[in-house]
Amino acid sequence: MEGEERMSSGETTTEIPVAQTIAAYDDQAAELAARYAKTDTERFFRWHAEFLPKPPASVLDIGAGSGVLADAFAKRGYEVAATEPSSGMAKESLRLFPSNGVLYFGEALPSLSILKATTGPYEVVVCDAVWMHVPPSDRPEAWDSLAELTKDGGILTMAVRYGPHPPGRPMHDVDIETFVAEAAENGFTEIKRSTPKPMADQSDGSGFVRICFRRA
Repeated sequence: MEGEERMSSGETTTEIPVAQTIAAYDDQAAELAARYAKTDTERFFRWHAEFLPKPPASVLDIGAGSGVLADAFAKRGYEVAATEPSSGMAKESLRLFPSNGVLYFGEALPSLSILKATTGPYEVVVCDAVWMHVPPSDRPEAWDSLAELTKDGGILTMAVRYGPHPPGRPMHDVDIETFVAEAAENGFTEIKRSTPKPMADQSDGSGFVRICFRRA
């Protein structure tokens, strides 16, 4: 699920069920998918140029949202799997980016049990704007899944939002330094971090930070 995430000095204490989050994306799927489909994928590939393996390396897009990034990888010759738990968003992704050879699943973190049982590990794992939807009590299992699905020496790249939560999309706060420390505890070494940049279409100052890790 493409969405947003907040950096905070602490995490919320009331956990939001994943099903509630998925329902919110289902309700807004057409609007959100159309917006996310305009993502500048060329910018993504430029930023990761020194780390990405050459096609046909294996790629997993967790929370694929509109499918724009999975489609961009597929068109470059990568072998791509994607998972999107919102049926509304998955339907929009197939409408917007049909016949691209991406293998779709309908799972969400933390377990990704079907993916782990039938595919992977992957040379590149993308998990953009997803972590804030994972309840804090589920995050240890989610890290286990990310570690299992990322090949040794592979890349895990994650986009993290800071700033206020948008209305209508349930989220948990994320402390960025805690997030990076948890990654390290699970075998991921930070290799690149973007400069925080507010989103042009948001007046509340919210924006994204991207962090790229290498799996030991």
